[in-house]
Amino acid sequence: MELPTEQHETTMPRDRFCLTKWYMDCLEPEGRTAIAYWATCSWHGLRLVWHDLTVHRPDGSRYERASRRAVPPPTMRDGVLAWASPALDASIHGTSRCVPRAVCLLDGGGRDVEWCCEAAAGDMVIHHRDGAPLHGTGYVERLTLRV
Repeated sequence: MELPTEQHETTMPRDRFCLTKWYMDCLEPEGRTAIAYWATCSWHGLRLVWHDLTVHRPDGSRYERASRRAVPPPTMRDGVLAWASPALDASIHGTSRCVPRAVCLLDGGGRDVEWCCEAAAGDMVIHHRDGAPLHGTGYVERLTLRV
C-alpha cells in the first residue's frame, strides 16, 4: 500500500491512528554529522507535528533544536529531497544515488506499517543556524504506521 506522504491524514478515516516519521542524516568527511527527524501523529482529527535537528561536531559538542510547530513534511521527488523548517532555521536538500525501496512490513486487519528507504546513499546539504552548512553523504527513510 503506497500513499503519498502529504495525503496520509487526508485520505484516512479520522478514527484511525497514523504515525509518519522521516529520518535524515549527513556525514561530512571532516567528522561533523547531522541527524534530523520530522514526525506527525494524527487521530480523531487531532494532529501533532514534531521535528528536530542535531549537529554533532568532531570535538564532541553539539547543536540541537526541536519544535512542535506545524511544518510540511520532507518531499522526495525523482530522487531529490527537499525539506525546510523556519522554526529550526534549517533546510535539507539532497540527491539520492539509489532507487528508493518501499516494503510493507505489516498489512492486515486494518493495520499496516510501511517502511521506505528513500535514499540509501545520497549527496546531502544541511543549512542550519549554528555555523557552516554540512555537505556530505546521507541516508533518508520514511516509516508510516496506521492502526
